[in-house]
Amino acid sequence: MKFWKKTGQILLCPVPLLLMLALQVLSVVVGLIYLAIVAPSTYNYFMAHYSLVLLAVQSLTLAVFGVWYFLAYGRHQSRVPLAKVFSLKDVGVYVLLGMGGYFLVSIYMALASLAAPDLIESYQKMIEESGLSELSLLSTISTLILAPLSEELIFRGITMNLAKKAFRYFWVANFVQALFFGIAHMNWIQGTYAFALGLLLGYLCHKYNSLYAGMLMHFLFNFFGTYFATFLDHLFPEESASLLVYGIFLLIGIVTVIPCLIFIQKTKGAPKKEAPYWTGEPL
Repeated sequence: MKFWKKTGQILLCPVPLLLMLALQVLSVVVGLIYLAIVAPSTYNYFMAHYSLVLLAVQSLTLAVFGVWYFLAYGRHQSRVPLAKVFSLKDVGVYVLLGMGGYFLVSIYMALASLAAPDLIESYQKMIEESGLSELSLLSTISTLILAPLSEELIFRGITMNLAKKAFRYFWVANFVQALFFGIAHMNWIQGTYAFALGLLLGYLCHKYNSLYAGMLMHFLFNFFGTYFATFLDHLFPEESASLLVYGIFLLIGIVTVIPCLIFIQKTKGAPKKEAPYWTGEPL
């Protein structure tokens, strides 16, 4: 009986990811069917309005998983004072982590462009065709608001709790949700650094005992990857980038990320009355 119960708990872990992908596919199919009726050139029209489609899909995803999280965990969750999550010192740590994370990802992308140029080219083409590289109001809402809210609910919220119940130990549960978070991005380039980001976000939610920590960190990381990246692209165009520039990026990434992680490890800890990880209690 215990074996089958444990097996069932393990099999439940990928359900949020599968449901998220199913919602996305269903939304796109419904949209394409509608466009096939009203638009003469369905594909071109779809890609021209991709940001709006993405916004609709993310809104639906947020609504579905928001209800799931509230019914399963939110009603029973002990409230962590927001001052413990959003103090001036902690927000400063989030900002430094977001900035440092961006610089480290920039190094990763540069190395990936040398090791796997075809993958980088296909990834950049996908981003350009989707319209996500354009800084519009719709893409900003999608990237900076809806993505952090919905993805934190799915992976650091629901998936993490399911994995805690199935695997008992935090580090295993954190690995599982980060792995699914990487898979959700559906490409090798973004998926690999999304996995690393997922580990960090899970760690923050664990140490602060709040999803809000992950949401704010996720928002800042996306901000640095869009608006801050655009600013730096004007300062350091890709064709003028040198080893010195990347060396500076690496140094900034190291001196911001590592001290912040040490600070969090030393000053933040699980609450005294925290439930064991295998009970399924919320973060």
